[in-house]
Amino acid sequence: MAYRNGAYVRDGYGGVEALMLFDGLSEPDMQDLCTLVGDPAEVREMVLRPYRDQPTPILDSLETTLGSLLVRREFASLVTHFSPFQLAQRTFYTVSLLHRVLARDRQREHVLQGMDENSIARRLLRLQGEHDRLMEDFVFLYGYHQQETQSIRDEASHAQGLLEADFARLARENLEATAALRQRNDDLESQLRYAQSQISTLEQRVRDKRFDADGLLAFLNAGSNEFQRGVAAPPSWKTWITVEAADKSFRMIPPYPGPAPPDSDEGDDDAEREEKPEDNPPSPDPKRDVPRGKEPRKSQSGSKRRASSQRSVEVEVQCRPTVHPESDVGPRSASEALAFTVSDACALLPEFIAREDLRPNVQWAMRTGLGYDEAVEIMLADAAQHALFHRDSLCDMLATMMYRHKLDDTLWAKYVPTAYYVMA
Repeated sequence: MAYRNGAYVRDGYGGVEALMLFDGLSEPDMQDLCTLVGDPAEVREMVLRPYRDQPTPILDSLETTLGSLLVRREFASLVTHFSPFQLAQRTFYTVSLLHRVLARDRQREHVLQGMDENSIARRLLRLQGEHDRLMEDFVFLYGYHQQETQSIRDEASHAQGLLEADFARLARENLEATAALRQRNDDLESQLRYAQSQISTLEQRVRDKRFDADGLLAFLNAGSNEFQRGVAAPPSWKTWITVEAADKSFRMIPPYPGPAPPDSDEGDDDAEREEKPEDNPPSPDPKRDVPRGKEPRKSQSGSKRRASSQRSVEVEVQCRPTVHPESDVGPRSASEALAFTVSDACALLPEFIAREDLRPNVQWAMRTGLGYDEAVEIMLADAAQHALFHRDSLCDMLATMMYRHKLDDTLWAKYVPTAYYVMA
């Protein structure tokens, strides 16, 4: 209910349940309030007052008003900060309390006007009013400071939680990657030892089966010396040398020089270097004929080009996608191997498509066991697809897209957590 000009108003939402009395602000009250606060436009605009220029809405129009989106938003704002329990009664009481405060202020002003301008009581009241205003400002500023401090602490705590979660996830991934690399290293070392043993076995077989021409000739030479004087050789030794010795028993045979020295590439290189000056005389040095300080322009321009190419070129990098909602999904575990090798994935490609023409994300997606059409469809979807890739390949692709400004064109890139962009 409302108390307005001495009349009771009994129309309200949901019917009348109990009489409720509150004091509305009249026009003199508004003038005194404007004088007290010092901002008439804001006071008349923001202070809550009952209807003045229109009648109280009836039940039907009230239900329509309560169903509107604007009114629901206003009530939602009130309920967000104030308890809905007895909200109407406390609102009416607040307006009535303001009316009583204005009445008390009028009494105080009336007393002050009757006092002497230089009286101690009047000076004390002025100081008390100034103290109250300063205390009010201090309470407001202190509350604002506390609110901002708490907001910063909450933000720092949230950021710390995110960093700790990222650190724990990356540490776990590092342990998995280390274990996988150690297992891979052990497998490669065992394969290397097996290959070395096979190589040693094959080399031994080659040495055992190799024809030793020097040993054969030394044996034949020793045997021919024994049968030069017509001594008959054993029947099993009838070779060409024994026949030659029997036919020409008095011929002087030169001594066998022994095995030939091993071939050396250095001797051939020296011989080639000795022959080169004769066949190809050295060309005259063009620098000898050029005076000092007058070098050819071609060399100067070449040095300028080399110097300009060595200058550092600043490249603008796209560090994050424009829209970056992130997600809690991480990359593929290091212990989870890919289903297909590169050759197996290439076998799934159509005949008219080469592997080099595919984007890296499609290549890695096909190595997980997906076909070409399915891999392309998944990579074009607006969803978190980076769980298909290992962390190293994911960081490589992110770094490439960051330098080529392709993060916004790749839909799944916006779901990658920030930690992997930092690693890339």
